Amino acid sequence: MDESQSSALGLKVFGPLRAEDEPWLAECFVPPTEFDLMGEMNSIVVFGPPGSGKSAVRRMLTARMLKPDGTPSCLIVEWQPNPAVWDPAVGFQSVPGQTAHIFDLTAAALLRYLALHPQGWAGAPEWTRQMLAWFVRQFLRGEATMRAADLLEGMPGSEVVAQLIQGERGESLLPPNDWRLVIAEFSKSIQKLGLQGAWVVVDGVEIWLSSRTEAEPFLTSFWNFMSTLSLFEQGNFAYKVFLPSSLYPQLATAAGVDRNRLSPLWLSWSESRLWQIARRRVALALGRPDCTIEMLCTAPRFLETVRRTGGENPRAWLEILRPVVAHYLESGRPATEAEWKQLRRQVPHRLYLDEDAEIIVVNGRTIPREKLSPGAYRILRYLYHNAGRVVPLIELYQKGYLEQADSQGKESGYEGVLYSRLSEIRTTIEPDPRDPVYLRAIREKGVQLRLTW
Repeated sequence: MDESQSSALGLKVFGPLRAEDEPWLAECFVPPTEFDLMGEMNSIVVFGPPGSGKSAVRRMLTARMLKPDGTPSCLIVEWQPNPAVWDPAVGFQSVPGQTAHIFDLTAAALLRYLALHPQGWAGAPEWTRQMLAWFVRQFLRGEATMRAADLLEGMPGSEVVAQLIQGERGESLLPPNDWRLVIAEFSKSIQKLGLQGAWVVVDGVEIWLSSRTEAEPFLTSFWNFMSTLSLFEQGNFAYKVFLPSSLYPQLATAAGVDRNRLSPLWLSWSESRLWQIARRRVALALGRPDCTIEMLCTAPRFLETVRRTGGENPRAWLEILRPVVAHYLESGRPATEAEWKQLRRQVPHRLYLDEDAEIIVVNGRTIPREKLSPGAYRILRYLYHNAGRVVPLIELYQKGYLEQADSQGKESGYEGVLYSRLSEIRTTIEPDPRDPVYLRAIREKGVQLRLTW
């Protein structure tokens, strides 16, 4: 094997595309434009659609907080909001319940930090040790010895952890429900351990949005949490919240966002950065740092089809490249135009019409309704509601284009009107309008719109 290819990771680099399962992520990560801003000690909420790289950005942001010797410069608290935690009847539905969960996770994160990095504990002021001991004993839920079982043996700071969890709770140093004061004193205390502060990193809320019965109460509770300004007043106790862009209309009015305590950011990618993401993944798969996307395929419209399929979405770019990379790894040569036409049909193409938001989502592209003429949009909408069915031309003209409920008989020249609008639709939505995958004209039968296959 060529020495330049000895580090090839193969097709697994294009596998499930889940940041949590990619130990090689740092080798191919491309930061978004506002990555430095996201990494400051401030509270932010990052909105992005599925596949936009929220989890990858979150993971690389937390990795950035490691010093060269591997010691964290910031206490990282991972919070996945969960309505079922502790007491589902009152816990998550109330802001105190959510805050109690965060403080519990913060106490657990502090114990793990001290178990691994106890060197700052002995030299910390007495008031710091008392404050942190009180915080752990006050807010760590459940049986402390069981929660910290893996930290009590074989860790550099196991003795420190034992001191913190085995002592008496004693008299309250602070009113536990004065969250602003508790957060301020906790932040001040961990700085004496050498930490800049704490990040509460929020991700993975999508699991509670799959059904309306779960989504509505979840959003109401989370909106209330994000409107509780006292939780977001301390700069050294910051929230890094990653949410699907579909939640922006509901959560933009929360006081924390509206008053900029949680700065809203959109996770977006320029075309040049998307090409960088693609190139770095391909280089990692092939073990060739000097590789280019062009070397994968000789088809004349290959790069343009990749760009139109991927749109603004990193995952969509990588999905369209996956079968071409697999072909190159297996054959050792670029795919021909004929092979590319077959390979691209292995990609799970998706088309979604959001009538409320007035957008058309085609793989990684988001197309505003205004990109289509009113007549073309009406035809597309009718085909969308009849997806998979071959719609006769006269029906498409009368019920789609004219929006007539009942047939009024044939009208001369209607085919020309339809063909013109169908051509407009293909030009707008198809990754390669000359080789359509969504819109099929079936001779003497009609038109079919395929959403997935």
